[in-house]
Amino acid sequence: DRDQFMKHIYQGPAVIGLLPQLKLYLNILKLSEKMLSK
Repeated sequence: DRDQFMKHIYQGPAVIGLLPQLKLYLNILKLSEKMLSK
């Protein structure tokens, strides 16, 4: 199915683009945990 194929093509770059944001989000979570534990 061509639609499925197009979705896969668009998902690749989208996921790669989200990775840095995900890392940043995880870092923020860790930081907030440290702040809360004080």
